[in-house]
Amino acid sequence: MRRRQKPFESHLLDRTTGVDKPWLSGPSSKPHRLSYFLFLFGIVVGVGAGGYLIYSGYAEVPRDSYCQVLSEDFSNGVDTNFWQKEVVMGGTNVDDFTWFTDSDTNIFTSDNKLHLLPTFTSDSEGDDLTASVDLGDACTSDSQEDCSASGNDDEIIPPIQSGMISTRGKVGIKYGRVEIRAKMPTGDWLWPRISLVPLDNVYGSYPASGQIDIFLTRGNIAKKRTDQFNNEMSAGLHFGPDPTTDRFSLAQGIYKLYRLFFNDQFYTFGVDWNEDQVFIWINTRVRKVLNLNFQKQTFFQRGKFPAAFSNGSLINDPWALSETPFIAPFDQTFYLRMSVAAGGTDGFWSDDLSKPWKNENRRGVAQKSFWEKRDDWFPSWPSGDSINDRAVIVDSVKMWQKGSCQ
Repeated sequence: MRRRQKPFESHLLDRTTGVDKPWLSGPSSKPHRLSYFLFLFGIVVGVGAGGYLIYSGYAEVPRDSYCQVLSEDFSNGVDTNFWQKEVVMGGTNVDDFTWFTDSDTNIFTSDNKLHLLPTFTSDSEGDDLTASVDLGDACTSDSQEDCSASGNDDEIIPPIQSGMISTRGKVGIKYGRVEIRAKMPTGDWLWPRISLVPLDNVYGSYPASGQIDIFLTRGNIAKKRTDQFNNEMSAGLHFGPDPTTDRFSLAQGIYKLYRLFFNDQFYTFGVDWNEDQVFIWINTRVRKVLNLNFQKQTFFQRGKFPAAFSNGSLINDPWALSETPFIAPFDQTFYLRMSVAAGGTDGFWSDDLSKPWKNENRRGVAQKSFWEKRDDWFPSWPSGDSINDRAVIVDSVKMWQKGSCQ
């Protein structure tokens, strides 16, 4: 006997009673409206703030007219019409451990790119680094300290030879723009540097006549985000009555990478310099490293120098008689200089690092400590078929003078 089926249960809406809407009979919807309008207000404020940040970043980028004075792609090698190979061994103001040569081993072009390659001094001069060396007429510095070195049982001559190239006496600018596209070296204690240097020491020797460092970094490989090695660049202005009062730290900018470090690929480093500011950037002028305004105070005021040197002699303002007191010493003609050094005792390599020398040591002593520990650091320097990876490799250099071409 067939069982009787249960009547079909309909789920159709009862049109006589309508649809149940419990939220309409609940608490007042006013708080929900308030939340809605607060949300809209937050969006408007966020968009407005973002727009302001974009505009302010765009607005502070200098927009001057320029006349190009150098466009170099190194397709003709190292053109002596534009470039000077610097030959010095005196520490270049930072007491680095480098003898800069004009050798084709240290300065050469390959694949239409300039290479500044560090090598061992012993490779060309023999193992005795205690000998006396005088560069004589080959020296390109006016200072005898830069032209000779000697060693003894406690000190040695610079153990590293490398390349330094400049436009000194060839191309200079007083206000303008510079762009360099380059790839940086790999190797512990290597120190690549790109700078604008005063043609004449109008206000005195370094750093009284100023120096603009467009790019500085370290060759050591960064292993964590907080490292300050090949993942970080610094740029800024050197100024002060003498090296002990250099106030670079008060006019410095830092830019950090979190992938594709400076030794991994080519980057463009640039500076715009005019009567109002120095603006240093990377890859594009929107990616600012430093924007220093000249018009707020003089550099003597900015430096907050003490009344006297450590020996008791008074510190005088070296820029007091300048016709442009808010710009001096950065109101003169500067030329471009590029190099890769090793080590140094001026503090760029902090004693907090596990490095083989102390900054308190005399340069010759520090050089000896550095050299004696080469088995520790030399394995980090690319060699063999990869030797060029320890070089600064420059793809192009462009320079413009501020103002229209005549």
